[in-house]
Amino acid sequence: MFSEVNSRAGRLFYVMGASGAGKDYLLKALARSLPAYSQVHIARRFITRPAHDGSEEHVPISRAEFDCLLASGNFVLNWEAHGLCYGIEQTVCGWLERGYDVIVNGSRAHCPHAMEQFGDTLVPVLVDVPDSLLESRLYGRGRESRDEIRKRLKRHHALKQSFPAGTLALNNSGPVEETVAAFLAFIEKERRNETDVSGHG
Repeated sequence: MFSEVNSRAGRLFYVMGASGAGKDYLLKALARSLPAYSQVHIARRFITRPAHDGSEEHVPISRAEFDCLLASGNFVLNWEAHGLCYGIEQTVCGWLERGYDVIVNGSRAHCPHAMEQFGDTLVPVLVDVPDSLLESRLYGRGRESRDEIRKRLKRHHALKQSFPAGTLALNNSGPVEETVAAFLAFIEKERRNETDVSGHG
C-alpha cells in the first residue's frame, strides 16, 4: 500500500525506453497493478495517431486539434517524433501540487527539456534491456532493415549517454511483473523518504 498523500509535492516519473525495450507493455502492466486507492497517477498522452493501432491507451486527436490545444496552453509537455505530435495535459501539475506522484510516458530526446521545466520534481526512468535482446526484438518485428536497426541502436546508445546520473534504470528483460514490482518499490521508497524528511523539518 502506498503512503498517504500529504503536504509533500509529488514526483514526476518520466519513463523512457527504446523501441523494443517493452516500455508500453510495462506501463500497461503497471496500470493494472496500481490499486484504486493508489496515490500514483499515470498520465495519458494526446497523440496524433488512431486509437486502434495496438499501442498504448492514449487520446487520439488530429493535427489541427493538437495545434489548437497547444495554442490554448493545454499541454505542460509536448514534442514531435516520427511524424507524430505528443502532448501531456496541464492536469499533471495539479496532481503534483496535491502530493500525487505522476508517471509520464516520455521521450528520450525530450528529456532534457522536461528536466528544465520540472527540475528536481522529475525523476528520469529508463526502461532498458541488454543490447542483444533489444536487437533480437527489433529484428523479430520485421519492420526495419538491418541498416535501420543499427542506426536505431546507435541512437539509443547516444541518448543513454546524455541521461543524468540519477536516472532510474529498470531492466525489463525478465517477467514484466518483476519490473513493475521494482518500479513500484522505488516509488514507495521515494514517498517514504520524503515523508520522513518533511516530518522532521
